[in-house]
Amino acid sequence: MTDFIQKWQNSEGNERANYQSFLNDFCEFLGVEKSPPKGEGNNRYCFDRDVKIIAPSGAATTNFIDFYKEGCFVLETKQGSNSSNKGHGKRGTATYRKEMKKAFGQALKYARFVEPKPPFLITCDIGDHFRVWQDFSES
Repeated sequence: MTDFIQKWQNSEGNERANYQSFLNDFCEFLGVEKSPPKGEGNNRYCFDRDVKIIAPSGAATTNFIDFYKEGCFVLETKQGSNSSNKGHGKRGTATYRKEMKKAFGQALKYARFVEPKPPFLITCDIGDHFRVWQDFSES
């Protein structure tokens, strides 16, 4: 556990560069399967899972779930900073809280357009914390 914490505790402000490595390291730390490479036939457990969002007007757009496991979770990442406004803002500020709420909103929206509905929505500030919401399978 110490190696994992030491590796990630000082990372900040680089969500796009860090989220896949961080989550694969976290899976390894937990002793669960890391995400296999995304490709044809693997949209069930992957990073950047395509999800078609249908607007009330009927228009469709494709978005991407940061980390997804069918029937288990939708996970959206952000990465704040302890020392500056890098990334999604300095942790504890109004800007940062707004970005983390946005991550939850993204996860909730994506969960509405995947089948089966995931029982868990997760937001993650890389290297800092996770927040887990349960019982979204009926939303």
